[in-house]
Amino acid sequence: MDMLSPAAFLLEQAQTSPLVQFIYDLDSHQVVFINAAYEWVLGGRREQVNDELPKLLARLHPDDHAPLAAYWARWTHNELHEEVAFRLLVPGRSDQWLQLTPSYQPSPEGAGWVGGQLRDISVARHYKAHSDHFNARKNTILEILSLDLSDVLVLSQSLRHEAENEASSYIWGRLLEDLRRLETLGQQGAQLVREFVSEEAQTSVNIDLNLEHVDLNEKLSQALQDYARHEALAAHTLHLQLLHYPVVVALDANKFLQVVTNLLSNFLKFTPDGGSLIIRLTLGQGVVHLSFADNGIGIPAALLPRLFERFTPARRPGLRGEPALGVGLAMCKLIVELHHGTIEVRSREGEGSTFVVTLPVPTT
Repeated sequence: MDMLSPAAFLLEQAQTSPLVQFIYDLDSHQVVFINAAYEWVLGGRREQVNDELPKLLARLHPDDHAPLAAYWARWTHNELHEEVAFRLLVPGRSDQWLQLTPSYQPSPEGAGWVGGQLRDISVARHYKAHSDHFNARKNTILEILSLDLSDVLVLSQSLRHEAENEASSYIWGRLLEDLRRLETLGQQGAQLVREFVSEEAQTSVNIDLNLEHVDLNEKLSQALQDYARHEALAAHTLHLQLLHYPVVVALDANKFLQVVTNLLSNFLKFTPDGGSLIIRLTLGQGVVHLSFADNGIGIPAALLPRLFERFTPARRPGLRGEPALGVGLAMCKLIVELHHGTIEVRSREGEGSTFVVTLPVPTT
């Protein structure tokens, strides 16, 4: 009985693998090997793969063109070693997500070969997108709930003070007791929500980034939907000034939306009724700037140098008495820096504050 050589065994594995296995010759610009998985994962025919390649590349999602061009440049110089995820457009269906595990083999006579494996990760990515959407909404809704509870607390305190001055009868006494109970529940609820949001945020920054190339315009619009519909903004004005074309950045969307939520929450805590917030997206040289400019009470100059410190002494209660834990802006700074960005603040007491987040944009 003939022994199967390791090379033949590996070839047999590649031929029967459920993952797309391929080799591309950089000198001839031809696919020189493709396994059967190409047909059921990408819907092509193996013997026609080189004829089908231009149409396949034309199905790349527009937002992935720039990052994939950068990956290709690294790949062909043996500098791409991490896995890469990208999307193909599928008419009448959701995008198909693929994950590439790249390989490179040099050739003494020429440019060499690139190859690797392609795995269909559409189900996992669509599930993650669904999960991310509701996780982002959860943080926003918890922040709004915390603001609502703070309003309840202020109202109950006001009613209790009024009732204390009239508590001469049994009915007023019962009313005063109920108001004290309502005040306690509001206090406990607001504190519980804020501690939960803070604890989750602090824990999440210790988890490795899950970077994706996303359209920042789209993510901001989604994040602001719940705020825009809620009574928390009824007494304020929000202006959202986005760009009219996709702004693709490498983000861990869940972590970055915590920054957006925190800056929005600060606006609502420190801007009196009738105030406004302008959220503006602008492009610079290789970067994108996201600014939050309000006309609230501003920040005293003495507090500015230590504003982004953990448990900062610059923390202040909100205008409704919202407690300050002193970790929100420190968390924002850490998340932004994990994305190789910066955050800065300009403020004058009594005239409002402007926070500017700057992030790098992928280059070809």
